[in-house]
Amino acid sequence: VRAAAILRAATYVAHDTEVSAEVLALCADAERAGVGGETLAAQLELAATLKQRAQAGGVVVRLCDGDPMLFGRLSGLPDELRRAGVPVEIVPGIGPYTALLAYTSLRALHPRDASP
Repeated sequence: VRAAAILRAATYVAHDTEVSAEVLALCADAERAGVGGETLAAQLELAATLKQRAQAGGVVVRLCDGDPMLFGRLSGLPDELRRAGVPVEIVPGIGPYTALLAYTSLRALHPRDASP
């Protein structure tokens, strides 16, 4: 619910290309940019864009698919933004491993109710 509220308020959303159309629909009023690449240059460019947009008064979002902390995917982005005076809030998503555990646990607990 928190993530949905933030996406609706966003003015700029830098999102992974794997983020679903249903999730992107929540930020229909925001300027959106598909981002990717784990290179240092790509990360530095993204950080600079987010800083610039936030310092100009926008509500900026770095939208990852699943849990943004899994495998340290955010790298030093939150720290770099905080050093620039940009407030940061991390709203974790539901990663594939968590979703799989929930799905298989539900099937194990209620096999007669689960779809084949």
